[in-house]
Amino acid sequence: MNLIIGSDNTIDVEKYDKIVQTFYTSNSQGWAQAQQVLDEFQRNEDSWLYVDKILQFSSNVQGKYIALSVLDNMVTGGWYELPQEQKLGVRNFLVGFILYVCEKNKPNESFMLRKADLVLIEILKREWPDNWPSFLDELISSSQSSPQVCYNNLKILSLLAEEVFKPLKKNQTKAKALQLIYNLNANAEKICNFCTELLKMDYSSEMTVASLNTIKLFLLWLPKDCFNSLELWGVLTLLSRSEPSIRYHVIQCLIQVLDLDFALVETIRSNERFSSSLISCFISIINQTACEIKTTDTKWYKFYLELPIDGEEYLKELAKFLTKFLINHSTAMDNTPNVRGIIYEAHRCILRLMELPNIEILEYTCEYWHQLVFKSLTKQQDIGYNLTHTHPLPQRRNSIDRDNFEFFEEVREYLIWNLTKPDDIHNLFASTTGLIDESEQSNLYNIQRETLIYLTNLEYTKTLGMIQNEINQWLNQPITEIGHFNSVCWSIATLAGQLPSKIEDEFIITIMKIMMQIEEYNQSQEMKTHIQYNMIYIITKYTRFLKSNWISLKAITGRLIIIIQSADTPLRDQAAIALGRLLAQCASSYIYPQEENEPPYIDIIIRQSSIILGYLSPEQQTQLIKSLQIAVYMDPRSVEKQKNIHLIIHDTMNEWNAVLMKFRDGINNFNDMARLQKLNHLIHVLDVTCKELKEYFNSHLERIIPDISFLLQNLSHFVITYMDDKQWKGNNNGSKNLAVEIYSGILSLLNTSIDHGTNENSQSLTIRASKIVDAFLSTYSNGMGQILNGEDINLSLALLKKLGRNFDKYNKQLLTILIDSALAYGDRASPDQSITLVKSMSYIIGSCFETILALKASYCGDICQYTMLSAINSDSDVKLISWRSLISILNKFKNYKDDQIQNEFLASFYFPLLQLIFSTITDKSFDVVFEEQCQLLSDLLIIASENDIVLYAFITSKNDTNFNVVQEFLLNEILNNSKLKADQAHEIVLSLISLAGDRNAIKNKLEDFKAMSKEACASSADVFEEENYHQYEVLIKSQAIKRHNDYTVTD
Repeated sequence: MNLIIGSDNTIDVEKYDKIVQTFYTSNSQGWAQAQQVLDEFQRNEDSWLYVDKILQFSSNVQGKYIALSVLDNMVTGGWYELPQEQKLGVRNFLVGFILYVCEKNKPNESFMLRKADLVLIEILKREWPDNWPSFLDELISSSQSSPQVCYNNLKILSLLAEEVFKPLKKNQTKAKALQLIYNLNANAEKICNFCTELLKMDYSSEMTVASLNTIKLFLLWLPKDCFNSLELWGVLTLLSRSEPSIRYHVIQCLIQVLDLDFALVETIRSNERFSSSLISCFISIINQTACEIKTTDTKWYKFYLELPIDGEEYLKELAKFLTKFLINHSTAMDNTPNVRGIIYEAHRCILRLMELPNIEILEYTCEYWHQLVFKSLTKQQDIGYNLTHTHPLPQRRNSIDRDNFEFFEEVREYLIWNLTKPDDIHNLFASTTGLIDESEQSNLYNIQRETLIYLTNLEYTKTLGMIQNEINQWLNQPITEIGHFNSVCWSIATLAGQLPSKIEDEFIITIMKIMMQIEEYNQSQEMKTHIQYNMIYIITKYTRFLKSNWISLKAITGRLIIIIQSADTPLRDQAAIALGRLLAQCASSYIYPQEENEPPYIDIIIRQSSIILGYLSPEQQTQLIKSLQIAVYMDPRSVEKQKNIHLIIHDTMNEWNAVLMKFRDGINNFNDMARLQKLNHLIHVLDVTCKELKEYFNSHLERIIPDISFLLQNLSHFVITYMDDKQWKGNNNGSKNLAVEIYSGILSLLNTSIDHGTNENSQSLTIRASKIVDAFLSTYSNGMGQILNGEDINLSLALLKKLGRNFDKYNKQLLTILIDSALAYGDRASPDQSITLVKSMSYIIGSCFETILALKASYCGDICQYTMLSAINSDSDVKLISWRSLISILNKFKNYKDDQIQNEFLASFYFPLLQLIFSTITDKSFDVVFEEQCQLLSDLLIIASENDIVLYAFITSKNDTNFNVVQEFLLNEILNNSKLKADQAHEIVLSLISLAGDRNAIKNKLEDFKAMSKEACASSADVFEEENYHQYEVLIKSQAIKRHNDYTVTD
């Protein structure tokens, strides 16, 4: 740094520029020295004092950027330590520099200008409005100097609005963040009016876009009562007729309005100007889009994709706007001239948008048709959700209804041709229509499926006729588009159970006859396999038809058995799934005689089962055995039932004994992958058998336990042998995964044996359990614990719990291994595995709390931290389990007898838990755990600092509907919580009133509690002493906190 700072403590800007140039020339000599000098310069606390000279005299843009970074670090880290005069000097210099750079308008300085803007934002967050009340007026005034300054000022306003949604930074207090929200709310109308004036001027499209983007951000903070007075709506109406690159940003502003929290329907009804403008924008956008679609070819969307903006993003926003408006606000157009034609064109646009292969557009549009069709269904037939009985529609319909039904025809055709792949299609022949990625299709399929069902219940004859017409076309011509063929077949399967019985029977018989003719017509073996696959999928969905038509069921069953024994793997797998489904769902048809002098068909299947199973993969074998067992278990013939059950068990046990004999012959057999795979399969089959056949399998459990102990001990050897081998290095290696699968299967089998065995049998297992636990410990300590997943850890814990207290001596050693394994595995766990991990953690805390503290005190903190991360970053199921676990953990520590440990834990996790609650409680994705969040908040109130809770709540609140609920919950808890100190309750109530928007609601709430007397308010009743209550009333009247959705408190 001495190279650029002289002895007189001044900077040599010329040398500074040379060093920066050297640093940015990667192959130059002296690069390392340049890096060292610049690093020292940026780390020095006094370097910001030289920033003005660098910005004034440097000719190197990168050097100026580094100087601005130094200034940024000073503002974020030490601004409040500066005297006020120095703050004013820095602020004025930076503003002057920004204006100077804007006036020069050099393209290569744009990134430097953005950095200067960001530094200004950091200053604003600390100075505005207390020490810089004129900022906004100065910004608006300076915008008149040049278009370049005006454009950059819009960027500054946008950055300021976006800053609200960022987390708190160093030295930015919660009060300052709250003040920023208030200032945005207070000045939103002024900023929107400023941007509106800019839009009215004849500026460039770039300025128009910047103005619209700024408006979009500040609409969020606009007070509700300002919406009717703004000139903005008339300007937006004019701009909605502009080219798509401008219209795109108009649409985004309108979506922001539609997304606001307050009831827009009421606003539309009460504010004529706002209402008419919003409708005018909608009509203009419809008319422009309709013209653009009509003037292009069949690939009309290419017109948008070739625009200078992101065409696909534009169409996505268009779909979102049209569907949102029509779903919620189409009634506002009842008195609009030519409303029928407008809605007609809107529906035409929505249909065309469905041609795009974009998942979000398809979800918006399909969801719209889903709701519209359902409204028509309930209106026309008055059957609500009862979709199983269909009647002809009334002949009289109003004009809009007739138009809707015209579009329903096209929607019906679209769905039949483009239905998304169902969830239960799982192989390569079940390709989608090509419109969307398979990983995103589940929710879309459910929407499309229900819509097609609703349309069928409206007019089932049209749906059935359309499907038959589509299928018939392939009688005389080859199938060229397999995606469309699949979609039609999935549509047929979707209608199973949705038609009147007689009509459904006729329909499926007709369809299957046509499908068989199509199979004969197509000579390609690959295409025949496609057709057979879909035939199997369709017919097994129509179980109501099969249950009442034994001949068809018998023929289908025989056909499936033939396919299993002769077809290729994909078709064989589907046939096995279908056979299992039929055995489970049509069990009564198989177990009762259906033909004279013929035994029940289940006997025939059982006799062939060993042959059938020989053709299937282990997974398919397991599923089919489970289905066989379900059917056999329902057999009312006691003798034949036992005979069939023992036949299934006998075959399985014979295979088990043969495999175990090979393993006992020599340890080297544990290196045989084929045998290990067979063993893995048999373990899972035995597990299923034990679960389904229960007491019939008890006599075999005693034989299995010694085998399991043997396997566990030698599985440990298998792990040790391969742990250092290269093939173990990858997570997906077959040997390693197979070892884990076998171990998991053994754990599951042991748990099942204890759960379903007789009392005597369970006692016998418990007596033998010490050897099993020894084997567990040996396996874990020899390496298995390093590769297990959450499910295995959970199974281990469950088994340890079932084995009873007699084995406490093993707990410490096993718990240490389990906790270390679980914490190590947590980062790479899948959602399902995360659920089992969190459950395991909760169980550990709940049942082994003192043991864990004795082992390692930090374990509890580690578990709590892991659970908190799961409560934020997981899907809804994991969140729910995680939040409940957090409540359990907190209660354990609150009730623990050792005050020191209790206080240490609360000191470490009180603030993180508070922040966790209020960073998520207003997020819609966390609605599923709202009750758990409130419960945890209630527990924390007892130890809470009086201001932290409400400040966190207000700063992080985005959804004010939830905030009102939280506010009411807090008041209830505070005023009824007998454990809460009175002075603490008093301070929290004061803080809540300070932050609240609806003063009357809080006033009424306080008056209600006051009327309830001291008895109802427990120890917090003295909150309502007259002196305190007077404070509340004064504070309620004096507050002026304002927010965008009815949070307005005036003097």
